[in-house]
Amino acid sequence: MPLESPERPFIIKPNVMKYRFSSTLSYWLAVACIACSLASATSAAVTSLEDLKATSRAFNRVAEAGIDAVVNISATQKHAQTLPNQSSTDPFDFFFGDNFFNEHFQQPPANQTSLGSGVLVEDSGYILTNHHVISNAADITVTLSDKNEFSATLVGSDPRTDVAVLKINPTTKPLPAITLGNSDALHVGDWAIAIGSPFGLSKSMTVGIISATGRSNVGIVDYENFIQTDAAINPGNSGGALLDIDGRLIGINTAIFTKSGGYNGIGFAIPINLAKKVMSDIIAHGHVIRGWIGVIIQPITPDLSQQLGLASNAGALISDRVPDGPADVAGIRQGDVITHINNRPIRDYHDLRNRISQSPIETPVSLTLIRKKKTQTVSVLVARFPDDVEKIAAVHHPDTLGIRVETIQPDTHRNPNLYEQSGIMITQVSPDGPAAGVLETGDVLLEINNTRIETLSDYTKTIATLPPGKKVLLWIRRGRYSQYVVIRPK
Repeated sequence: MPLESPERPFIIKPNVMKYRFSSTLSYWLAVACIACSLASATSAAVTSLEDLKATSRAFNRVAEAGIDAVVNISATQKHAQTLPNQSSTDPFDFFFGDNFFNEHFQQPPANQTSLGSGVLVEDSGYILTNHHVISNAADITVTLSDKNEFSATLVGSDPRTDVAVLKINPTTKPLPAITLGNSDALHVGDWAIAIGSPFGLSKSMTVGIISATGRSNVGIVDYENFIQTDAAINPGNSGGALLDIDGRLIGINTAIFTKSGGYNGIGFAIPINLAKKVMSDIIAHGHVIRGWIGVIIQPITPDLSQQLGLASNAGALISDRVPDGPADVAGIRQGDVITHINNRPIRDYHDLRNRISQSPIETPVSLTLIRKKKTQTVSVLVARFPDDVEKIAAVHHPDTLGIRVETIQPDTHRNPNLYEQSGIMITQVSPDGPAAGVLETGDVLLEINNTRIETLSDYTKTIATLPPGKKVLLWIRRGRYSQYVVIRPK
Protein backbone atom coordinates (compact mmCIF):
# COMPACT_ATOMS: atom_id res chain seq x y z
CA MET A 1 0.00 0.00 0.00
CA PRO A 2 1.37 3.31 -0.93
CA LEU A 3 2.41 5.49 1.93
CA GLU A 4 0.32 8.36 0.65
CA SER A 5 -3.33 8.10 -0.11
CA PRO A 6 -4.55 9.42 -3.47
CA GLU A 7 -6.46 12.10 -1.68
CA ARG A 8 -3.37 13.76 -0.12
CA PRO A 9 -2.28 15.77 -3.19
CA PHE A 10 -5.87 16.86 -3.51
CA ILE A 11 -5.76 18.10 0.07
CA ILE A 12 -2.34 19.81 -0.24
CA LYS A 13 -2.76 21.59 -3.59
CA PRO A 14 -5.64 23.80 -2.58
CA ASN A 15 -3.54 25.02 0.36
CA VAL A 16 -0.67 25.85 -1.96
CA MET A 17 -2.99 27.72 -4.29
CA LYS A 18 -4.53 29.50 -1.35
CA TYR A 19 -1.08 30.52 -0.10
CA ARG A 20 -0.03 31.80 -3.51
CA PHE A 21 -3.27 33.74 -3.90
CA SER A 22 -2.91 35.24 -0.41
CA SER A 23 0.68 36.35 -1.10
CA THR A 24 -0.31 37.98 -4.36
CA LEU A 25 -3.21 39.76 -2.71
CA SER A 26 -0.97 41.02 0.11
CA TYR A 27 1.53 42.28 -2.43
CA TRP A 28 -1.05 44.30 -4.36
CA LEU A 29 -2.63 45.55 -1.15
CA ALA A 30 0.81 46.79 -0.03
CA VAL A 31 1.34 48.43 -3.38
CA ALA A 32 -2.06 50.11 -3.10
CA CYS A 33 -1.31 51.32 0.42
CA ILE A 34 2.03 52.76 -0.67
CA ALA A 35 0.34 54.45 -3.60
CA CYS A 36 -2.33 55.90 -1.32
CA SER A 37 0.33 57.06 1.12
CA LEU A 38 2.28 58.72 -1.67
CA ALA A 39 -0.88 60.34 -2.97
CA SER A 40 -1.80 61.45 0.54
CA ALA A 41 1.70 62.82 1.13
CA THR A 42 1.61 64.63 -2.21
CA SER A 43 -1.80 66.03 -1.37
CA ALA A 44 -0.57 67.13 2.08
CA ALA A 45 2.48 68.74 0.52
CA VAL A 46 0.27 70.58 -1.94
CA THR A 47 -2.03 71.65 0.89
CA SER A 48 0.91 72.84 3.00
CA LEU A 49 2.30 74.76 0.05
CA GLU A 50 -1.08 76.37 -0.54
CA ASP A 51 -1.26 77.28 3.16
CA LEU A 52 2.16 78.92 2.93
CA LYS A 53 1.09 80.81 -0.17
CA ALA A 54 -2.08 81.94 1.59
CA THR A 55 -0.01 83.18 4.54
CA SER A 56 2.31 84.97 2.15
CA ARG A 57 -0.65 86.64 0.44
CA ALA A 58 -1.94 87.74 3.86
CA PHE A 59 1.40 89.44 4.54
CA ASN A 60 1.23 91.00 1.07
CA ARG A 61 -2.12 92.54 2.00
CA VAL A 62 -0.70 93.85 5.27
CA ALA A 63 2.16 95.48 3.38
CA GLU A 64 -0.25 97.05 0.91
CA ALA A 65 -2.41 98.40 3.75
CA GLY A 66 0.40 99.65 5.96
CA ILE A 67 3.55 100.68 4.10
CA ASP A 68 2.09 103.81 2.48
CA ALA A 69 0.76 105.01 5.86
CA VAL A 70 4.15 104.79 7.60
CA VAL A 71 6.34 107.87 7.22
CA ASN A 72 9.96 108.72 7.86
CA ILE A 73 10.63 111.52 10.34
CA SER A 74 13.80 113.56 10.52
CA ALA A 75 14.09 115.94 13.45
CA THR A 76 16.98 118.38 13.16
CA GLN A 77 18.60 119.61 16.34
CA LYS A 78 21.25 122.30 16.79
CA HIS A 79 24.56 121.24 18.35
CA ALA A 80 27.66 123.22 19.11
CA GLN A 81 30.47 122.18 16.78
CA THR A 82 33.55 120.73 18.46
CA LEU A 83 36.79 122.19 17.12
CA PRO A 84 40.05 120.22 17.31
CA ASN A 85 42.62 121.33 19.82
CA GLN A 86 45.37 123.09 17.85
CA SER A 87 47.67 123.63 20.83
CA SER A 88 49.11 120.13 21.04
CA THR A 89 52.47 119.63 19.27
CA ASP A 90 52.91 115.96 20.17
CA PRO A 91 52.99 113.96 16.88
CA PHE A 92 51.60 110.95 18.75
CA ASP A 93 48.56 113.05 19.67
CA PHE A 94 48.09 113.95 16.03
CA PHE A 95 47.36 110.31 15.17
CA PHE A 96 45.98 108.92 18.43
CA GLY A 97 44.90 111.93 20.51
CA ASP A 98 41.71 114.02 20.59
CA ASN A 99 42.67 115.92 17.42
CA PHE A 100 42.64 112.80 15.28
CA PHE A 101 39.43 111.30 16.65
CA ASN A 102 37.51 114.59 16.80
CA GLU A 103 38.42 115.35 13.21
CA HIS A 104 37.86 111.92 11.69
CA PHE A 105 35.42 110.07 13.92
CA GLN A 106 33.71 111.88 16.77
CA GLN A 107 33.22 115.46 15.69
CA PRO A 108 29.45 115.96 15.14
CA PRO A 109 28.11 118.19 12.40
CA ALA A 110 26.54 121.51 13.32
CA ASN A 111 23.12 119.99 12.54
CA GLN A 112 22.55 116.44 13.70
CA THR A 113 19.53 114.58 12.29
CA SER A 114 17.84 111.85 14.30
CA LEU A 115 15.69 109.46 12.29
CA GLY A 116 12.46 107.85 13.35
CA SER A 117 9.09 106.78 12.01
CA GLY A 118 5.49 107.85 12.26
CA VAL A 119 2.05 106.62 11.23
CA LEU A 120 -0.61 108.55 9.31
CA VAL A 121 -3.79 107.95 11.30
CA GLU A 122 -6.02 110.49 9.54
CA ASP A 123 -6.08 111.41 5.87
CA SER A 124 -6.13 115.09 6.90
CA GLY A 125 -2.48 114.73 7.95
CA TYR A 126 -2.37 113.76 11.63
CA ILE A 127 0.60 111.52 12.47
CA LEU A 128 1.31 109.45 15.58
CA THR A 129 4.92 109.00 16.65
CA ASN A 130 7.04 108.88 19.82
CA HIS A 131 7.83 111.83 22.05
CA HIS A 132 11.48 110.82 22.13
CA VAL A 133 11.69 110.97 18.32
CA ILE A 134 10.80 114.68 18.17
CA SER A 135 11.85 115.97 21.60
CA ASN A 136 14.01 119.12 21.45
CA ALA A 137 13.60 119.26 17.68
CA ALA A 138 14.42 122.53 15.93
CA ASP A 139 12.37 121.50 12.88
CA ILE A 140 10.63 118.35 11.70
CA THR A 141 10.42 116.94 8.19
CA VAL A 142 8.10 114.09 7.21
CA THR A 143 8.85 111.98 4.14
CA LEU A 144 6.04 109.88 2.70
CA SER A 145 6.47 106.52 0.99
CA ASP A 146 6.31 108.27 -2.41
CA LYS A 147 9.31 110.43 -1.35
CA ASN A 148 7.22 113.62 -1.03
CA GLU A 149 8.43 115.75 1.88
CA PHE A 150 6.37 117.94 4.18
CA SER A 151 7.26 120.30 6.98
CA ALA A 152 5.46 119.04 10.08
CA THR A 153 3.95 120.93 12.99
CA LEU A 154 4.17 119.49 16.48
CA VAL A 155 0.58 119.50 17.76
CA GLY A 156 1.69 118.23 21.16
CA SER A 157 3.44 115.41 22.98
CA ASP A 158 3.12 113.47 26.21
CA PRO A 159 6.39 112.29 27.81
CA ARG A 160 4.48 110.16 30.34
CA THR A 161 3.35 107.80 27.57
CA ASP A 162 6.02 108.69 24.94
CA VAL A 163 3.33 109.70 22.43
CA ALA A 164 3.56 112.70 20.12
CA VAL A 165 1.17 114.05 17.48
CA LEU A 166 2.36 115.77 14.30
CA LYS A 167 0.37 117.50 11.55
CA ILE A 168 1.21 117.92 7.89
CA ASN A 169 -0.97 119.69 5.33
CA PRO A 170 -1.57 117.75 2.12
CA THR A 171 -1.59 119.93 -0.96
CA THR A 172 -3.80 117.87 -3.26
CA LYS A 173 -5.31 114.46 -2.50
CA PRO A 174 -6.08 112.88 0.92
CA LEU A 175 -3.21 111.05 2.53
CA PRO A 176 -3.07 107.23 2.88
CA ALA A 177 -4.15 106.84 6.50
CA ILE A 178 -4.00 103.51 8.31
CA THR A 179 -7.05 101.70 9.71
CA LEU A 180 -7.04 101.57 13.51
CA GLY A 181 -7.44 98.24 15.30
CA ASN A 182 -8.39 97.31 18.85
CA SER A 183 -5.41 96.61 21.11
CA ASP A 184 -7.69 95.35 23.89
CA ALA A 185 -8.63 92.36 21.72
CA LEU A 186 -5.06 91.07 21.26
CA HIS A 187 -3.98 87.61 22.36
CA VAL A 188 -0.54 86.16 22.90
CA GLY A 189 0.42 84.31 19.73
CA ASP A 190 -1.38 86.66 17.31
CA TRP A 191 0.60 87.77 14.30
CA ALA A 192 2.44 91.09 14.73
CA ILE A 193 3.91 93.01 11.79
CA ALA A 194 6.27 95.97 12.33
CA ILE A 195 6.76 98.64 9.66
CA GLY A 196 9.18 101.54 9.95
CA SER A 197 12.54 102.99 8.95
CA PRO A 198 15.21 101.04 10.84
CA PHE A 199 18.60 102.66 10.34
CA GLY A 200 16.90 105.02 7.88
CA LEU A 201 15.76 102.15 5.62
CA SER A 202 12.19 103.18 4.86
CA LYS A 203 9.35 100.77 4.01
CA SER A 204 10.95 97.98 6.07
CA MET A 205 8.57 95.29 7.30
CA THR A 206 9.28 92.50 9.79
CA VAL A 207 7.02 89.76 11.10
CA GLY A 208 6.60 88.13 14.50
CA ILE A 209 3.95 87.44 17.10
CA ILE A 210 2.47 89.09 20.15
CA SER A 211 4.74 87.85 22.94
CA ALA A 212 2.85 89.51 25.82
CA THR A 213 0.29 92.21 26.54
CA GLY A 214 -0.04 94.63 29.43
CA ARG A 215 3.71 94.69 29.99
CA SER A 216 4.63 97.17 32.74
CA ASN A 217 7.58 97.78 35.09
CA VAL A 218 9.78 98.21 32.03
CA GLY A 219 11.06 101.58 33.25
CA ILE A 220 10.57 103.50 30.01
CA VAL A 221 7.72 105.89 30.84
CA ASP A 222 5.30 106.66 33.69
CA TYR A 223 2.26 104.96 32.18
CA GLU A 224 3.28 101.54 30.85
CA ASN A 225 0.95 99.03 29.28
CA PHE A 226 3.14 97.79 26.47
CA ILE A 227 2.57 95.19 23.80
CA GLN A 228 5.63 92.96 23.67
CA THR A 229 6.58 91.46 20.32
CA ASP A 230 9.41 89.50 18.76
CA ALA A 231 8.95 91.21 15.38
CA ALA A 232 12.34 92.75 14.64
CA ILE A 233 12.48 96.37 15.83
CA ASN A 234 15.70 98.34 15.45
CA PRO A 235 16.83 101.95 15.87
CA GLY A 236 14.72 104.05 13.51
CA ASN A 237 11.60 101.92 14.04
CA SER A 238 10.54 104.17 16.91
CA GLY A 239 7.18 105.73 16.15
CA GLY A 240 6.43 103.18 13.44
CA ALA A 241 3.46 100.87 13.08
CA LEU A 242 2.71 97.54 14.69
CA LEU A 243 -0.07 95.88 12.68
CA ASP A 244 -2.25 92.81 13.03
CA ILE A 245 -2.74 90.23 10.28
CA ASP A 246 -5.62 92.30 8.87
CA GLY A 247 -3.35 95.31 8.40
CA ARG A 248 -4.89 97.32 11.22
CA LEU A 249 -2.80 99.48 13.54
CA ILE A 250 -2.54 97.91 16.99
CA GLY A 251 0.49 99.73 18.41
CA ILE A 252 3.18 102.38 18.03
CA ASN A 253 6.66 100.83 18.18
CA THR A 254 8.60 102.45 21.00
CA ALA A 255 11.59 100.58 22.39
CA ILE A 256 13.65 97.41 22.37
CA PHE A 257 15.34 95.47 25.12
CA THR A 258 18.93 95.10 24.05
CA LYS A 259 22.48 94.98 25.33
CA SER A 260 24.03 95.35 21.90
CA GLY A 261 21.96 98.25 20.55
CA GLY A 262 20.30 95.98 17.99
CA TYR A 263 17.45 93.51 17.79
CA ASN A 264 17.36 90.88 20.55
CA GLY A 265 13.84 89.53 20.07
CA ILE A 266 12.14 91.81 22.61
CA GLY A 267 10.37 94.93 21.40
CA PHE A 268 7.69 97.13 22.96
CA ALA A 269 4.82 99.04 21.40
CA ILE A 270 2.29 101.47 22.87
CA PRO A 271 -1.22 100.01 22.51
CA ILE A 272 -3.23 101.94 19.93
CA ASN A 273 -6.17 102.35 22.32
CA LEU A 274 -3.91 104.28 24.69
CA ALA A 275 -2.22 106.25 21.91
CA LYS A 276 -5.61 107.11 20.40
CA LYS A 277 -6.85 108.58 23.70
CA VAL A 278 -3.66 110.60 24.13
CA MET A 279 -3.92 111.87 20.56
CA SER A 280 -7.57 112.91 20.97
CA ASP A 281 -6.75 114.87 24.13
CA ILE A 282 -3.75 116.59 22.53
CA ILE A 283 -5.75 117.61 19.45
CA ALA A 284 -8.72 118.84 21.51
CA HIS A 285 -6.93 120.39 24.51
CA GLY A 286 -3.23 120.61 23.69
CA HIS A 287 -2.38 118.23 26.52
CA VAL A 288 -3.56 114.95 28.05
CA ILE A 289 -6.40 114.92 30.56
CA ARG A 290 -6.14 111.96 32.93
CA GLY A 291 -8.50 110.51 35.47
CA TRP A 292 -7.57 110.40 39.16
CA ILE A 293 -9.17 109.11 42.36
CA GLY A 294 -6.56 110.19 44.91
CA VAL A 295 -5.04 106.95 46.17
CA ILE A 296 -1.52 105.79 46.82
CA ILE A 297 -1.22 102.20 45.67
CA GLN A 298 1.38 99.47 45.81
CA PRO A 299 1.86 95.96 44.41
CA ILE A 300 0.65 92.91 46.27
CA THR A 301 3.61 90.70 47.04
CA PRO A 302 3.24 87.01 47.97
CA ASP A 303 3.99 87.89 51.61
CA LEU A 304 1.34 90.62 51.63
CA SER A 305 -1.14 88.34 49.93
CA GLN A 306 -0.62 85.72 52.61
CA GLN A 307 -0.86 88.19 55.48
CA LEU A 308 -4.02 89.76 54.05
CA GLY A 309 -5.63 86.39 53.41
CA LEU A 310 -5.96 86.94 49.66
CA ALA A 311 -6.46 84.20 47.10
CA SER A 312 -3.89 85.65 44.67
CA ASN A 313 -1.43 88.49 44.07
CA ALA A 314 -3.77 90.20 41.61
CA GLY A 315 -5.13 93.65 42.37
CA ALA A 316 -3.80 96.81 43.99
CA LEU A 317 -3.28 97.55 47.67
CA ILE A 318 -4.32 100.99 48.95
CA SER A 319 -1.46 102.15 51.16
CA ASP A 320 -2.97 105.63 51.63
CA ARG A 321 -5.39 108.12 50.15
CA VAL A 322 -5.42 111.86 49.58
CA PRO A 323 -7.54 113.69 52.19
CA ASP A 324 -10.89 114.76 50.71
CA GLY A 325 -9.94 113.16 47.40
CA PRO A 326 -12.47 111.11 45.39
CA ALA A 327 -11.51 107.80 47.02
CA ASP A 328 -11.48 109.33 50.51
CA VAL A 329 -14.95 110.81 49.97
CA ALA A 330 -16.24 107.48 48.63
CA GLY A 331 -15.06 105.63 51.73
CA ILE A 332 -11.96 103.86 50.41
CA ARG A 333 -9.68 103.02 53.31
CA GLN A 334 -6.02 102.27 53.85
CA GLY A 335 -5.52 98.51 53.52
CA ASP A 336 -8.31 97.97 50.98
CA VAL A 337 -7.42 95.75 48.04
CA ILE A 338 -8.98 96.79 44.73
CA THR A 339 -9.68 93.70 42.60
CA HIS A 340 -12.07 94.92 39.87
CA ILE A 341 -12.98 98.14 38.09
CA ASN A 342 -16.41 98.17 36.45
CA ASN A 343 -16.56 94.39 36.97
CA ARG A 344 -13.34 93.81 35.02
CA PRO A 345 -10.46 92.15 36.94
CA ILE A 346 -7.34 94.17 37.73
CA ARG A 347 -4.01 92.50 37.00
CA ASP A 348 -1.87 94.68 39.26
CA TYR A 349 -1.47 98.23 40.52
CA HIS A 350 -0.16 99.41 37.13
CA ASP A 351 -3.35 98.15 35.54
CA LEU A 352 -5.51 100.08 38.03
CA ARG A 353 -3.51 103.25 37.48
CA ASN A 354 -3.68 102.99 33.70
CA ARG A 355 -7.40 102.31 33.59
CA ILE A 356 -8.31 105.08 36.02
CA SER A 357 -6.15 107.51 34.05
CA GLN A 358 -8.12 106.68 30.88
CA SER A 359 -11.53 106.94 32.56
CA PRO A 360 -13.73 109.93 31.64
CA ILE A 361 -13.65 112.84 34.08
CA GLU A 362 -16.67 113.36 36.37
CA THR A 363 -17.81 109.80 35.66
CA PRO A 364 -18.36 107.22 38.41
CA VAL A 365 -16.46 103.95 38.35
CA SER A 366 -17.40 100.85 40.28
CA LEU A 367 -14.54 99.47 42.35
CA THR A 368 -14.74 95.98 43.83
CA LEU A 369 -12.53 95.69 46.91
CA ILE A 370 -11.61 93.34 49.69
CA ARG A 371 -11.64 94.80 53.19
CA LYS A 372 -10.77 92.49 56.07
CA LYS A 373 -11.43 89.44 53.89
CA LYS A 374 -14.91 90.67 52.90
CA THR A 375 -15.80 91.79 49.38
CA GLN A 376 -17.76 94.96 48.71
CA THR A 377 -18.34 97.44 45.90
CA VAL A 378 -17.79 101.20 46.10
CA SER A 379 -18.66 103.86 43.52
CA VAL A 380 -15.98 106.54 43.07
CA LEU A 381 -16.33 109.70 41.01
CA VAL A 382 -13.27 110.12 38.78
CA ALA A 383 -11.66 113.56 39.03
CA ARG A 384 -9.13 115.27 36.81
CA PHE A 385 -5.51 114.49 37.58
CA PRO A 386 -4.25 117.61 39.42
CA ASP A 387 -1.12 119.43 38.31
CA ASP A 388 0.17 119.64 41.89
CA VAL A 389 -0.67 116.07 42.83
CA GLU A 390 2.53 115.54 44.84
CA LYS A 391 1.71 118.47 47.07
CA ILE A 392 -1.89 117.32 47.43
CA ALA A 393 -0.77 113.81 48.28
CA ALA A 394 1.48 115.23 50.99
CA VAL A 395 4.49 113.26 49.88
CA HIS A 396 6.57 116.19 50.97
CA HIS A 397 6.11 119.59 52.61
CA PRO A 398 9.49 121.28 52.47
CA ASP A 399 7.99 124.72 53.15
CA THR A 400 6.40 123.58 56.40
CA LEU A 401 8.75 121.22 58.21
CA GLY A 402 11.55 120.95 55.69
CA ILE A 403 11.18 117.19 55.40
CA ARG A 404 10.06 114.65 52.84
CA VAL A 405 7.98 111.72 54.09
CA GLU A 406 6.39 108.58 52.71
CA THR A 407 4.36 105.63 53.91
CA ILE A 408 6.48 102.78 55.28
CA GLN A 409 6.53 100.11 52.55
CA PRO A 410 6.77 96.35 53.12
CA ASP A 411 10.33 96.13 51.79
CA THR A 412 11.53 98.64 54.41
CA HIS A 413 10.68 96.08 57.10
CA ARG A 414 13.96 94.41 56.23
CA ASN A 415 15.80 97.47 57.52
CA PRO A 416 17.32 96.29 60.83
CA ASN A 417 17.13 99.84 62.21
CA LEU A 418 13.38 100.19 61.50
CA TYR A 419 11.18 98.93 64.32
CA GLU A 420 7.85 100.38 63.22
CA GLN A 421 5.79 98.17 60.91
CA SER A 422 3.56 101.00 59.65
CA GLY A 423 3.33 104.76 59.70
CA ILE A 424 5.22 107.67 58.16
CA MET A 425 8.98 107.62 57.62
CA ILE A 426 11.17 110.65 56.94
CA THR A 427 13.04 110.10 53.67
CA GLN A 428 14.75 113.48 53.31
CA VAL A 429 15.61 116.48 55.50
CA SER A 430 16.28 119.82 53.81
CA PRO A 431 19.74 121.01 54.91
CA ASP A 432 18.52 124.60 55.35
CA GLY A 433 15.05 123.71 56.66
CA PRO A 434 13.68 123.98 60.22
CA ALA A 435 14.22 120.25 60.86
CA ALA A 436 17.91 120.31 59.90
CA GLY A 437 20.04 119.02 62.77
CA VAL A 438 16.96 117.76 64.61
CA LEU A 439 15.40 115.11 62.38
CA GLU A 440 17.23 112.47 60.36
CA THR A 441 16.45 110.38 57.32
CA GLY A 442 14.91 107.11 58.53
CA ASP A 443 13.18 108.64 61.57
CA VAL A 444 9.58 107.45 61.95
CA LEU A 445 7.07 110.18 62.72
CA LEU A 446 4.70 108.98 65.46
CA GLU A 447 2.94 112.14 66.67
CA ILE A 448 2.66 115.85 65.87
CA ASN A 449 1.53 117.99 68.84
CA ASN A 450 0.24 114.83 70.57
CA THR A 451 -1.80 113.83 67.51
CA ARG A 452 -1.12 110.30 66.36
CA ILE A 453 0.26 110.09 62.79
CA GLU A 454 -0.31 106.75 61.07
CA THR A 455 -1.04 107.69 57.46
CA LEU A 456 -0.23 110.40 54.94
CA SER A 457 -3.81 111.57 55.41
CA ASP A 458 -3.15 112.10 59.14
CA TYR A 459 0.06 113.93 58.29
CA THR A 460 -1.61 116.22 55.76
CA LYS A 461 -4.53 117.16 57.99
CA THR A 462 -2.32 117.83 60.99
CA ILE A 463 0.23 119.89 59.07
CA ALA A 464 -2.59 122.03 57.65
CA THR A 465 -3.69 123.04 61.16
CA LEU A 466 -0.27 124.15 62.42
CA PRO A 467 -0.12 127.86 63.31
CA PRO A 468 2.58 129.67 61.29
CA GLY A 469 5.80 130.29 63.20
CA LYS A 470 4.73 128.30 66.29
CA LYS A 471 6.92 125.57 67.73
CA VAL A 472 5.85 122.00 67.00
CA LEU A 473 6.26 119.02 69.30
CA LEU A 474 7.16 115.83 67.46
CA TRP A 475 7.34 112.32 68.84
CA ILE A 476 9.61 110.19 66.67
CA ARG A 477 11.26 106.79 66.73
CA ARG A 478 14.94 106.55 65.82
CA GLY A 479 16.21 103.00 65.79
CA ARG A 480 15.23 101.18 68.98
CA TYR A 481 14.17 104.25 70.91
CA SER A 482 11.55 106.96 70.64
CA GLN A 483 12.05 110.58 71.63
CA TYR A 484 10.42 114.00 71.61
CA VAL A 485 11.85 116.87 69.60
CA VAL A 486 10.75 120.45 69.00
CA ILE A 487 11.10 122.41 65.78
CA ARG A 488 9.77 125.76 64.58
CA PRO A 489 8.21 125.57 61.08
CA LYS A 490 8.77 128.34 58.60
